[in-house]
Amino acid sequence: MIKAYVINLDRSPDRYKQCQQSFLHYPLELTRVSAVDGADMDICQEDLDKLLPLHGRPFQAGELGCYHSHLKALKQFIASQEEFALVLEDDACASLNLQKLPELVKMISDEDFGSSCMINLANTPRKYFKRLRGIEAGVPIVRTFRFPISGMGILWSKFAASEFLRLHSVPILPVDCAFRELNRTHKNGYGVTERFIEGSTGLQSEIGEFGNRNKRSITQGWRLKAWRFKHDFEAGRQYLFG
Repeated sequence: MIKAYVINLDRSPDRYKQCQQSFLHYPLELTRVSAVDGADMDICQEDLDKLLPLHGRPFQAGELGCYHSHLKALKQFIASQEEFALVLEDDACASLNLQKLPELVKMISDEDFGSSCMINLANTPRKYFKRLRGIEAGVPIVRTFRFPISGMGILWSKFAASEFLRLHSVPILPVDCAFRELNRTHKNGYGVTERFIEGSTGLQSEIGEFGNRNKRSITQGWRLKAWRFKHDFEAGRQYLFG
């Protein structure tokens, strides 16, 4: 069985039960992680403003709660005996492709890159990715140069989780953007061309109740465009030249 850490707010037990039902017949051992509620955090304006230089707006409290919830889940994983583990948000549900997860874990365990990888199972890559030669039979895994933006379901190696905690324990980006940043610097991001994890119908992430994230001035909007351009440029360079 593969360990899965499910991030879930204490005030939303029904969401965890629904998540449990979705994964009931798949090779996962679910462990609930009590999510950090942004509404209950002691947040100063300085913490909120750390996002301003890169995205042109301050953090929302829910984004910081989401970020710290993922950090909490990764710390639990690192303290465990598993070499690979899945971190899920509680609005995740299983796709039929999740039956291939044991094969995927065995595949990456037999490959050199497996010990350092993180694999986005919930959002397929749209550009700047390459199929892997010799190991793709039966499992649609690809190397991503532009890590898909989503934190709903990521398969982590212990090394990748440790590196994320080492380099990104202080939020200066939303957590899914920080995953992309780790992929850019470590070249360890992978994805699947067929989703293993999907969003539950009618549910949205409660650990990320972000409010109006798009309210920016024209000048502030250019900061976000500059950040996206930097990542697209670097992803394209890595895609073409390795």
